[in-house]
Formats: sequence, C-alpha cells, structure tokens
Amino acid sequence: GLIWCPAAGCGRALEVKDGEAEDMHCECGYSFCRKCNRHAHSPLPCALVSKWEGLVINTDKLTAAERKAHKRKLELQAKMRK
Repeated sequence: GLIWCPAAGCGRALEVKDGEAEDMHCECGYSFCRKCNRHAHSPLPCALVSKWEGLVINTDKLTAAERKAHKRKLELQAKMRK
C-alpha cells in the first residue's frame, strides 16, 4: 500500500511492503514511523513514545522552542487527518 510522508510541505507517497520496518525514510529527508507518524523512533514501541510525550507535554518546564515545536506537531497531525 501507500503512505503519505507527514513532513510539512512534502506530499510524497511511499510504498509500504509487507514485513517492512516501521521506520520510513522519505526522499525529502524526513524519517518517520509508519504506524504513528511520529519521528522515527525504532526500537521503541509507539505506545512508549506516546507515554513519554505525554509526560513531557504535561510538565511546566517546557522551553518556548519546545512549546512551539509541540504546537507545530499538533497542527501537522490535524492536517494529516483531513
């Protein structure tokens, strides 16, 4: 099947073959997990990365740059769902 690269402004489709690794590498240079669309995180499972992100986002110690990056990530995820 095909999967779309989630990188901002990319729009490339990548072919996914059975048994292929979860981490995908697009020609645009972006690497991502084909299951959860986060940055490539192998060998960590998606659930653990999600839990970690929840812990990081729920802390008041985020820098302005981290908050901006998280906001941008949420915007991209919303865009991908459309």
